[in-house]
Amino acid sequence: MVAAFFKGNFLVTKNSVLTPLKGVFRGADAVEQDSKSNYYVSSWVSGKVWKIDPKTAASTLLIEGLSSAADFYLEEDKDRL
Repeated sequence: MVAAFFKGNFLVTKNSVLTPLKGVFRGADAVEQDSKSNYYVSSWVSGKVWKIDPKTAASTLLIEGLSSAADFYLEEDKDRL
């Protein structure tokens, strides 16, 4: 996984090739992956957190309106980020 902090591009490796995901994630700071291979990405700049489906690359905005969204930790057993 590679995120371009200023441009907002987010790339993942598929079949040994870096492939861009749909959407712009400017200021990407934290990235986690759950047991179902979903990605969670925070944007320090925009104060948002997205969930990204690995199969479709579609993103869902989970949280917005934070002063900033930096590092996080995924606790699947407690269903919280």
